[in-house]
Amino acid sequence: MVSQIVNHELFQNLKISSHKLNIITIFGYMKNYEYLNKVLLVFRDEYKESLQGCEHSDTGITPWHMEGDVFTHTMMVLREYIRLEDTILPGFERAILIAVLCHDLGKPFSKSKPNEKGKTYMTGHELISAMMTIDFIDRHNDTLDLEDYEIDLAIKGVLGHTLMHSEDVIYNTKGADYVATIVNKCDHYGRIHKDKGDK
Repeated sequence: MVSQIVNHELFQNLKISSHKLNIITIFGYMKNYEYLNKVLLVFRDEYKESLQGCEHSDTGITPWHMEGDVFTHTMMVLREYIRLEDTILPGFERAILIAVLCHDLGKPFSKSKPNEKGKTYMTGHELISAMMTIDFIDRHNDTLDLEDYEIDLAIKGVLGHTLMHSEDVIYNTKGADYVATIVNKCDHYGRIHKDKGDK
């Protein structure tokens, strides 16, 4: 049933492990699965390789991202968006989806070399990610079909996603803070923490 709804080849190419990410099962229940499928094809072609090639740590698994590379993390964040989709305020879904997919695009370009303690940092990845989101939208808005207000919200959501606290989500909040807060919530739960394991 789901394989009739979902572009099965897309998920084969993404090499998403359904037992790890549970994304294929959840995807079948989405309201906007056709739009997501269309956006993911463009996103995959542009960024899969660079994000898969960017590990969160070069010296072993970091306790904050035990899932590994940035692409895997992004797909896990997408899973959280799909779980929240029915609770997202109307008119914000597309902006949040784009912000979720693009929130860490800048990590490969902001990643530091390990310091003397072996820690790797990606300081400033939010700004680089926001700039890359602008470029992505500019080149692909024929497919993304975003209105001006959605573009503005998506960029601000990427830029502010690390400044918000997931426990502060207020579902009647309007605007960029709302988008950034939802993206932060998805980002927080879309990873494997040392102390929490996979959700």
